[in-house]
Amino acid sequence: MQHRGFFTALLLFFITSSLFSFDFNSTKYLSLHDNRYWHTLLHFKNGKSEVDDENFFLSPKGKTNPKAELKALVEALLSEYNQSLLCRFPARINWLLKELPSLKGKSQQYSCNELEKIIKEYDPKYLSLIFPTAHINSPASMYGHTFLRVDSDKKTPLISNAIDYAAITDETNGFLYAYNGLSGNYEGRYSITSYYDKIKEYNDMERRDIWEYELNLTQEEIKLLLYHQFEFRDIYADYFFFNENCSYNLLWLFESAREGVVLIDDFSIKAIPIDTIRAVKKAGFIDGVVYRPSKTKKMQEIFKKIDNKKIANKFLKSDYNLELLKPLRDRQKAYTLDLATEMLRFNRAKNRVEKKHYIANLMKILQERSKIDGDIKYPVKKPINPLTGHKSDRVTIGTSNRGDISFSYKPAFHDIYDLDTGFIEGAYINFFDFEMLKRELKDIKFEKFDIINISSYALRDDLFAPLSWSIIAGFKRDYRDKMQFRIDGGVGRSYKNMGFLYYLFLNPALYYGKDVSVSIAPKIGIIRNFSNQKFGFSAKREFFSYGDKIDNFELFLTQRLSKEIALNVKYNITDSEKRAILTLFYYF
Repeated sequence: MQHRGFFTALLLFFITSSLFSFDFNSTKYLSLHDNRYWHTLLHFKNGKSEVDDENFFLSPKGKTNPKAELKALVEALLSEYNQSLLCRFPARINWLLKELPSLKGKSQQYSCNELEKIIKEYDPKYLSLIFPTAHINSPASMYGHTFLRVDSDKKTPLISNAIDYAAITDETNGFLYAYNGLSGNYEGRYSITSYYDKIKEYNDMERRDIWEYELNLTQEEIKLLLYHQFEFRDIYADYFFFNENCSYNLLWLFESAREGVVLIDDFSIKAIPIDTIRAVKKAGFIDGVVYRPSKTKKMQEIFKKIDNKKIANKFLKSDYNLELLKPLRDRQKAYTLDLATEMLRFNRAKNRVEKKHYIANLMKILQERSKIDGDIKYPVKKPINPLTGHKSDRVTIGTSNRGDISFSYKPAFHDIYDLDTGFIEGAYINFFDFEMLKRELKDIKFEKFDIINISSYALRDDLFAPLSWSIIAGFKRDYRDKMQFRIDGGVGRSYKNMGFLYYLFLNPALYYGKDVSVSIAPKIGIIRNFSNQKFGFSAKREFFSYGDKIDNFELFLTQRLSKEIALNVKYNITDSEKRAILTLFYYF
């Protein structure tokens, strides 16, 4: 009996060994680790994976060795002790079993109940790429943001789910957030949240328009994308504000959904949201677009319809005293009550109103509004699609009436001389903008290098009164031909009337070179943007601590010649010279 048991065990051993044997020298297997899609699933680029969490890899060498990671996955699949493997790497296994069908008969057959439950719950049929535009008063959000929305029904987007990638932080200081983001000091993670919550965050609280780009992914492609996102449930990668950011990491999901698509390779140094959307469009993913205006734009649209704005303002500031509305006709009263409803909800979202106070006033306003017939619509005019705006990189070459020749380059993103078409008016943000200048009979010299240059001309009106501000940090050659490091800040107010943007600023500055000086400068300006032209004027008088004062007047006109090319004419007057400058802008 003992001999019979021994031979039975030996026979089972040989049968099992034969069943689970795998040819690691097969031509198909040996080529798989170089497959582009395998690199996509590992987020492998420039010799290593961009994922920094060691739990993302089966092999200790997986971060830098796709071959070792592939071998570890196959070995794990052949092991009877890895029943949870599919829940950990569904996208990798799904692809591997398609590439190596023989593995299906050798590996363990099992399914991930958790994943299948999520897929069933989402019932994914449609996918949209969502673009909340720039937050004009937040340095960390002035490029905008992107995330995905998964729909089971196009008619009910508010109950859909959103797939987001973001830095994990509680930091509320925009400048500290930007610094840590630039340094990779935050963990970046994918997450799934309610789209309705995203609407409240971006559309309502942060006063940002939202553009919804409808995608043409099939249900099978959407499932592959969800498989890959599922692999990142508890996984992080170091977050970098310029390149490995929210928009960049969504591109990995697009590549995982449609094998053969290459998006990531075009974004090495920087990944600005609008540029990634252009890449997605160029790759053929986008079919349509929906515009969702911000809550504040709706309030401003209602306010335009109110004839007696004095009564409306008094009503909003009076704790909603209904007696003030008695002189108004029903239609005008309805406008004012609708505005009050939206304003009250906005203030509650901003935590400016206590819940008890909010509910009492909301019930009072809605009860009064119910006495007036009619559900009034307040359509907001759809602005120009952001995809029609200029690209983020810009090089320029210019000449002046004095024979000077200038060259400049900025990788990002949009300054006061660029047309605002497709951008948020008054929001100007640039990084690493440098200019070289050759004056007549002189050598070529660096004229300036702005590490950061932000101007936020946030418009004030009867409903909102944001503060305008600016910050510049970098190197600049002054009127004495000395290169100095400067920090130039400013605060002020901006308004718009009849299409013209006006601003009034007070700018303190610190200059550091061979000597140290400070200055203070009042500045006024005006900007007018058309579809293909833009002009502006500014005047500034700068008072220096060493006694000098410098006046600077500037008039400019930018003419769009094509989507990639514009011509800029500038006339500049200072105490020391007058210069007319003609500059060609090229965007790419």
